[in-house]
Amino acid sequence: LNDPDIQIQQFVIEGALLPSIEEVVVKTKADLIIMGRTGTGSLYDKLIGSVATKVALEGPCPVLIVPPQFIAKPLQEVVYATQLEFDESAVLDKVVPLMTTMGGRLTFLKIDSLMQADRKDDQVFIDQIIQRYQMSAEDIITSSSGDVVEGLEEYCQTIKADLLIVS
Repeated sequence: LNDPDIQIQQFVIEGALLPSIEEVVVKTKADLIIMGRTGTGSLYDKLIGSVATKVALEGPCPVLIVPPQFIAKPLQEVVYATQLEFDESAVLDKVVPLMTTMGGRLTFLKIDSLMQADRKDDQVFIDQIIQRYQMSAEDIITSSSGDVVEGLEEYCQTIKADLLIVS
């Protein structure tokens, strides 16, 4: 990235993985951790990665997990999975400017599923996203599926998404 506002650093550290990562994140005030995964282990670990899973679940900031088959290319289609159930501005305040800098199209996707609680009026959050981030209503998609993960996968495959963001 050729943006003076984005600083990228890489580290090689000895020690227990999670505490070492947390130490570097705190010391550098990092906004994002980017790490790879091997795809070995349980089914969930194959999807996300066992070490990557621990860092994503317990880490001090957002984590971008890169699968082993990833081929670097510009991000054109980025999907942000949302529940439209709570204020996500703390995450979106970082995601939206990053996507603006990278030049990719950002789509918000909510999957309606019988397995997913739907307690709050989606339109309240849709209006908040549109107003706060100058998004278009066409950038916020609601789709139905029997399963949230299947719905996310189907939509991402349909639009050939380069990146799926789940917070």
